[in-house]
Amino acid sequence: MLVMENVTLQRLEDYIHETLSVRVRAVPWSGAGKLPLFLTDRYEFFSMTVLDRPCILALDRKTEALTPASIRKQLDIVGETAMLDVVYVSATLSGWNRTRLIEQKQSFIVPGNQLYLPLLALDLREYTRLPAKSGVARKLSPSSVRVLLYILYAGDRTEWTLTDISEALGISSMSVSRTFDEFSDAGLFRIEMTGKVRRLRRDQPGRDVWKRAEPLARSPLMKKVPIELKSLPAGLPCAGLTALSEASMLASPAIPEYALSSARWKQLKQDKLIREVPYADTDTVLLEIWRYDPEGFSKNGTVDPISLYLTLRGTDDERIAAALDELLDGVPW
Repeated sequence: MLVMENVTLQRLEDYIHETLSVRVRAVPWSGAGKLPLFLTDRYEFFSMTVLDRPCILALDRKTEALTPASIRKQLDIVGETAMLDVVYVSATLSGWNRTRLIEQKQSFIVPGNQLYLPLLALDLREYTRLPAKSGVARKLSPSSVRVLLYILYAGDRTEWTLTDISEALGISSMSVSRTFDEFSDAGLFRIEMTGKVRRLRRDQPGRDVWKRAEPLARSPLMKKVPIELKSLPAGLPCAGLTALSEASMLASPAIPEYALSSARWKQLKQDKLIREVPYADTDTVLLEIWRYDPEGFSKNGTVDPISLYLTLRGTDDERIAAALDELLDGVPW
């Protein structure tokens, strides 16, 4: 088994050299002992540095194939432990699984066949054989929209490390790393490596960043649910037209609207602390269920203006459209 692993490593190192024109050396990763047994039974782990970017290699030793979702879930555990990007390495990988891993931005190498390293996409555009871009950036994930808001509301600050954002928002370093990849693909920010630290730089004013990001940012709103007023949780920020009326000359809607995250909504439902009704009427309110927590950026009892804009944009009502434009004009870019 050891001979086979060494041959695989040599082939891997040679393939990276042939593909990227750089010499690399993979060495056993000392942190593997901290991982669950089911991972160390399946994979052989090595550490490697490519063009000053450290990463972990997970060599799949099994012949039975995993689904891309399972691979991603398992390697996320490794990444959380190592605090580094993890590259899946396999002797074979079906075309379908490669496509799915690319969609999930999961780094992988099939020695002699294909190399996909989104963690190095910004630095290695001249060297890596990454899939050709379609010319149209993908929509930002809800987590990335949340990070975007954090940056846009940061005033004059123009630089953040991956750890800065992870600690400020309480999200995993792996999630922030994927967000950096999305920002890089969309051309929103400059992503750099300073030693072993991955860093985001904002080179343009927030308003200019927003103009490029707005078409890529999904609305956080998933659905609206009418509930009994008496079961409304305390402290929720107002949303929708209720929030817009607070920031403009629009009249308040007859049925007040509030927002909460989908996670909190599920918990309240599970604990039977909230009561849905068939339709909005007297003594009811509308709850907006959001993809991310609206309370993170809310102020003075209302959701933040950029998120509010995203939930209401595209309206045919000229009064609402004008109020939304005025709302964005008031954002302290």
